[in-house]
Amino acid sequence: MGLSLERMLAEGDGASFEVTVVSNQDDGIVGYAFGRIELTKGRVSKTNPHSTRDSFASINGEDLTLLFSDRTATGNSSQVFDVDSFEKLSLRITPPFGSGTTAIIELRVVAWSNHSSRFSASSLSDLLVGVGPPLSSKSPNAVFTFSFSELSIPPH
Repeated sequence: MGLSLERMLAEGDGASFEVTVVSNQDDGIVGYAFGRIELTKGRVSKTNPHSTRDSFASINGEDLTLLFSDRTATGNSSQVFDVDSFEKLSLRITPPFGSGTTAIIELRVVAWSNHSSRFSASSLSDLLVGVGPPLSSKSPNAVFTFSFSELSIPPH
Protein backbone atom coordinates (compact mmCIF):
# COMPACT_ATOMS: atom_id res chain seq x y z
CA MET A 1 0.00 0.00 0.00
CA GLY A 2 1.26 3.46 -0.88
CA LEU A 3 1.90 6.34 1.47
CA SER A 4 0.48 9.84 1.19
CA LEU A 5 2.58 12.96 1.73
CA GLU A 6 0.56 13.63 4.90
CA ARG A 7 1.43 10.20 6.31
CA MET A 8 5.11 10.65 5.48
CA LEU A 9 5.18 14.15 7.02
CA ALA A 10 4.04 12.61 10.32
CA GLU A 11 7.42 10.88 10.58
CA GLY A 12 10.49 12.43 12.19
CA ASP A 13 13.34 14.35 10.63
CA GLY A 14 15.57 12.00 8.61
CA ALA A 15 12.89 9.38 7.89
CA SER A 16 13.51 7.63 4.55
CA PHE A 17 11.01 6.35 2.00
CA GLU A 18 11.04 4.56 -1.33
CA VAL A 19 9.84 6.61 -4.29
CA THR A 20 8.91 5.65 -7.84
CA VAL A 21 8.59 8.29 -10.55
CA VAL A 22 6.98 7.62 -13.93
CA SER A 23 6.96 10.19 -16.72
CA ASN A 24 4.98 9.77 -19.92
CA GLN A 25 6.07 12.20 -22.62
CA ASP A 26 4.04 13.47 -25.59
CA ASP A 27 6.35 11.53 -27.94
CA GLY A 28 5.52 8.19 -26.25
CA ILE A 29 8.78 7.84 -24.34
CA VAL A 30 8.34 6.71 -20.75
CA GLY A 31 10.81 7.46 -17.99
CA TYR A 32 10.95 5.26 -14.90
CA ALA A 33 12.95 6.29 -11.83
CA PHE A 34 13.26 4.66 -8.43
CA GLY A 35 15.22 5.20 -5.25
CA ARG A 36 15.06 6.70 -1.79
CA ILE A 37 14.11 10.10 -0.45
CA GLU A 38 14.61 11.54 3.01
CA LEU A 39 12.41 13.90 5.03
CA THR A 40 13.96 17.13 6.27
CA LYS A 41 11.74 18.95 8.73
CA GLY A 42 11.42 22.70 8.27
CA ARG A 43 12.95 25.08 10.77
CA VAL A 44 11.43 28.23 12.26
CA SER A 45 13.75 30.79 13.76
CA LYS A 46 12.77 33.69 16.00
CA THR A 47 16.00 35.52 15.18
CA ASN A 48 16.29 34.71 11.48
CA PRO A 49 13.44 35.94 9.25
CA HIS A 50 14.01 33.03 6.86
CA SER A 51 12.21 29.85 7.81
CA THR A 52 12.50 26.59 5.89
CA ARG A 53 9.66 24.26 4.93
CA ASP A 54 9.46 20.50 5.25
CA SER A 55 10.82 18.75 2.18
CA PHE A 56 11.70 15.34 0.79
CA ALA A 57 14.87 14.95 -1.27
CA SER A 58 17.07 12.30 -2.78
CA ILE A 59 19.83 11.49 -0.37
CA ASN A 60 23.28 12.97 -1.15
CA GLY A 61 25.21 10.55 -3.30
CA GLU A 62 22.14 8.35 -3.77
CA ASP A 63 20.20 9.99 -6.58
CA LEU A 64 17.36 7.99 -8.12
CA THR A 65 18.10 5.56 -10.96
CA LEU A 66 16.40 6.74 -14.18
CA LEU A 67 15.58 4.43 -17.10
CA PHE A 68 13.96 5.24 -20.47
CA SER A 69 11.68 3.15 -22.70
CA ASP A 70 13.59 4.14 -25.86
CA ARG A 71 16.81 2.55 -24.58
CA THR A 72 16.86 -1.12 -25.40
CA ALA A 73 19.18 -3.84 -24.16
CA THR A 74 22.14 -4.59 -26.42
CA GLY A 75 21.25 -7.42 -28.78
CA ASN A 76 17.58 -7.47 -27.70
CA SER A 77 15.55 -4.61 -29.17
CA SER A 78 12.36 -5.88 -27.51
CA GLN A 79 13.73 -5.37 -23.99
CA VAL A 80 13.07 -1.72 -23.15
CA PHE A 81 14.34 0.17 -20.07
CA ASP A 82 17.90 -1.13 -20.46
CA VAL A 83 19.28 -1.30 -16.91
CA ASP A 84 22.82 -0.84 -18.24
CA SER A 85 21.88 2.50 -19.85
CA PHE A 86 20.64 4.55 -16.91
CA GLU A 87 20.91 8.15 -15.74
CA LYS A 88 20.78 9.64 -12.26
CA LEU A 89 17.87 11.84 -11.16
CA SER A 90 18.00 14.25 -8.26
CA LEU A 91 14.57 14.91 -6.72
CA ARG A 92 13.18 17.42 -4.21
CA ILE A 93 9.52 17.61 -3.20
CA THR A 94 8.20 20.51 -1.14
CA PRO A 95 4.74 19.55 0.19
CA PRO A 96 1.83 22.02 0.18
CA PHE A 97 1.96 24.60 2.94
CA GLY A 98 -1.05 25.10 5.23
CA SER A 99 -4.25 24.58 3.25
CA GLY A 100 -2.38 24.51 -0.11
CA THR A 101 -3.12 21.69 -2.50
CA THR A 102 -0.04 21.51 -4.72
CA ALA A 103 3.46 20.31 -4.02
CA ILE A 104 6.51 21.79 -5.75
CA ILE A 105 8.63 19.25 -7.64
CA GLU A 106 12.24 19.94 -8.54
CA LEU A 107 14.03 17.45 -10.81
CA ARG A 108 17.61 17.44 -12.10
CA VAL A 109 18.93 14.90 -14.59
CA VAL A 110 22.51 14.73 -13.36
CA ALA A 111 24.27 13.54 -16.55
CA TRP A 112 22.81 16.10 -18.97
CA SER A 113 24.60 19.21 -17.82
CA ASN A 114 22.33 19.23 -14.78
CA HIS A 115 19.13 19.62 -16.85
CA SER A 116 16.69 20.96 -14.24
CA SER A 117 12.95 21.53 -14.09
CA ARG A 118 10.41 22.73 -11.56
CA PHE A 119 6.64 22.23 -11.64
CA SER A 120 3.67 21.63 -9.36
CA ALA A 121 1.91 18.35 -8.62
CA SER A 122 -1.37 17.59 -6.86
CA SER A 123 -2.26 14.77 -4.52
CA LEU A 124 -4.49 12.08 -5.98
CA SER A 125 -5.07 9.45 -3.30
CA ASP A 126 -1.55 8.36 -2.24
CA LEU A 127 0.02 9.64 -5.47
CA LEU A 128 1.33 12.97 -6.66
CA VAL A 129 0.44 13.81 -10.27
CA GLY A 130 1.59 16.75 -12.35
CA VAL A 131 2.46 18.02 -15.83
CA GLY A 132 5.93 19.40 -16.38
CA PRO A 133 8.86 19.59 -18.76
CA PRO A 134 10.01 16.22 -20.14
CA LEU A 135 13.02 14.37 -18.79
CA SER A 136 14.45 14.34 -22.32
CA SER A 137 14.35 17.15 -24.86
CA LYS A 138 12.36 15.24 -27.47
CA SER A 139 8.92 16.37 -26.27
CA PRO A 140 7.26 19.59 -25.05
CA ASN A 141 5.52 18.07 -21.99
CA ALA A 142 5.26 15.03 -19.77
CA VAL A 143 2.78 13.71 -17.21
CA PHE A 144 4.48 12.68 -13.96
CA THR A 145 3.26 10.26 -11.31
CA PHE A 146 5.03 9.88 -7.97
CA SER A 147 4.32 6.98 -5.62
CA PHE A 148 5.76 6.39 -2.16
CA SER A 149 6.18 3.40 0.12
CA GLU A 150 7.86 2.42 3.34
CA LEU A 151 11.53 1.69 3.02
CA SER A 152 11.98 -2.07 2.75
CA ILE A 153 14.53 -3.52 5.08
CA PRO A 154 16.19 -6.67 3.71
CA PRO A 155 16.11 -9.73 6.00
CA HIS A 156 19.30 -10.53 7.90
